[in-house]
Amino acid sequence: MERNGGSEDGEAAGTRKERIELPASNSDYSKREYWNTRFADEQEYDWLAGYKDIASILSELTPKGKDSRILLVGCGNSTLTKDMHDAGYRNLVSTDFSEVVIQAMQQRYGDLPGLRWEVMDMLNLQYPEGSFDMVLDKAAMDAITTAEGDMWDPDPAVIDAVHRMCTGVSRVLVPGGTFVQISFVQPHFRLPYLTGKRVGASVDYGWQCSKREIEGKVMPHFCYIMHKAEARTAAPAGGGT
Repeated sequence: MERNGGSEDGEAAGTRKERIELPASNSDYSKREYWNTRFADEQEYDWLAGYKDIASILSELTPKGKDSRILLVGCGNSTLTKDMHDAGYRNLVSTDFSEVVIQAMQQRYGDLPGLRWEVMDMLNLQYPEGSFDMVLDKAAMDAITTAEGDMWDPDPAVIDAVHRMCTGVSRVLVPGGTFVQISFVQPHFRLPYLTGKRVGASVDYGWQCSKREIEGKVMPHFCYIMHKAEARTAAPAGGGT
């Protein structure tokens, strides 16, 4: 994905068999219509890092090992879910707001045990509270923020969209769960979103943020790790001494 024109090829992991025309505007990356059209023709594409690039990070951060309940948002037609399955993960839910790509992925991988493919907007997650040990986003929030305009002073609609995403992700995570995000966006632009500072000083998603760099083909990518706080133990009735 390019923020200022050019080819997507430098941002992809792996090899593509076809070249996809870039949208007329970067903001099209945030639109369902663009992705439905693209996914109708495109078989496979991996943004940013592949599974092998983040395997050690995922292994470190999954509290229940490969039995951890993991939600992938904005999965697209990436091989990440399949690669994680091949590595032994067996409790994966992969979602995208494009019904076209979810149908294609169900047809391609529907016979693999432990995988679910569901049409769902990551801005409006419908799962019960505390459904997942980990939520994984590989360039999904990046697509939302292509419509932000000035990166120093983003469009309020984009700020609201990211806020809705973060609120929903925090809600579906268990206490002590982890939100892992792979992004090409530098920390001074992305962290204000992930910490809620873009919305206001009073916003608290209930997690602590850290970051790591991942080597990319053209430039480093970033892994943002949001660790949700453990549940607090209620104070005993009657207080204490």
